[in-house]
Amino acid sequence: MKNTKSLLTAFVAAVVALFAGILGFSPAAHADVPSASHLTTLDTSKDATLIIHKYAGNNSGTSNQAGEEVSPAPTQNPIAGVTFHVQKVNNIDLTTTEGWDAASALQSDGSGIDTTQLGTATDLTTDANGEATGTFPLGVYYVTETAPAGVTASATPFVVVLPQPAGTKGWNYSVNVYPKNQVDEGNPTKTVDDSNAVKAGDIVSYTLTSGNLGGSYSAYEITDTLDPSLALDANSIVVKLGDTTLTADTDYTVSGNFKIAFTPAGLAKVNSATALTKITVTFNATVTDGGVINNTASFTNNSGTTTDTNTATTKWGKVKISKTDADNGTALAGAVFEVYATDADGAKTGNALYTLTTDSHGTVTSDVLKEGKYILVETKAPTGYVKAADTTVTVTAGETADASIALSEITDAKETVPGLPLTGAQGTAILVTAGVLLVAAGAVLAIVRRRSNRA
Repeated sequence: MKNTKSLLTAFVAAVVALFAGILGFSPAAHADVPSASHLTTLDTSKDATLIIHKYAGNNSGTSNQAGEEVSPAPTQNPIAGVTFHVQKVNNIDLTTTEGWDAASALQSDGSGIDTTQLGTATDLTTDANGEATGTFPLGVYYVTETAPAGVTASATPFVVVLPQPAGTKGWNYSVNVYPKNQVDEGNPTKTVDDSNAVKAGDIVSYTLTSGNLGGSYSAYEITDTLDPSLALDANSIVVKLGDTTLTADTDYTVSGNFKIAFTPAGLAKVNSATALTKITVTFNATVTDGGVINNTASFTNNSGTTTDTNTATTKWGKVKISKTDADNGTALAGAVFEVYATDADGAKTGNALYTLTTDSHGTVTSDVLKEGKYILVETKAPTGYVKAADTTVTVTAGETADASIALSEITDAKETVPGLPLTGAQGTAILVTAGVLLVAAGAVLAIVRRRSNRA
């Protein structure tokens, strides 16, 4: 009868261990039932330490039944910020064989546990190394997990016995468990900031952001082939792993226009980073031409899997001015205009972006301008003409590489010219009449003075 019970106990323990592996945590969650003589060596004055290790993906090492650390150590990225709720299962006495039988009878995922028999939860949260540690009285504990954003699903709840029988070593009072998670790496993204750019030669800034890191990488590359309308400032490239700035030529290399390839030193840092950490790349480019400027980057890992970012877009166009005579439509050369940006209210703002002078055809086309509204101010009209009033134009970019041209038709009125002096008989008559009037006026003035003297 005693042999039958021992065989049954061993069978239950084996089944529990099998299900532990299937459900994604270390077999250390359960332990072999110790013999009665082994129980006499249990030090009930001690507490036990529970060490939870959290890594992205599956466990790469193996664990023994004593709850010792995995060897070799997992190579996946540790996951920080995972909270485990640890509750003691009451009314199980591990100082007795019956208590160990009751522990072995529990389902490995804790299903079927009478929740009214659970103690107050103690929360443990993993650190940057993916570890969470707590000290507890000897007993059986039910552990559940709350995973952070980016982890596809929380690990299955599990039961762990503290301490673990360690055969000839006695007892292991520091029990290691490795519940598993898959990390949602997500998609990389690309953004553009053109808020400070309005004309050719201005700078636009780009940010590339990887998905969540969640594996062991033997290669990692980022490629961003810029549109011909942009000129890369290679010196502006900054690569970060989380908040840590990496070093060019040490952690990564840059080639072409452009590709970033991580070196072995850089890969070591990536692989030691906490899961859910992201790689970011920032850089500047100068606008040299117009149109709809689209750019997409790509991230490639060691498996050869390439994931593209979204498309980042900045839109540019031009403005064309045509200068004509208001009366006959003749093209007017030599008209000078300044181009100004506008504020949110549509008013002129800042310094002139361009100064433009119409050619012999009466036209002039600006260099590129970012899509939006602009004000044209004529600062000099052709000789004989008055300056036109300020004109607001809207610059738009087409959905192709060619810019849509905003056409501003400005006409000039002729300047009013003073009349020439009159000549001929009519002019002579007017002059004679004026002379007679002046003589008469002088005579009248002389008479008035003479009378005044006599008086």
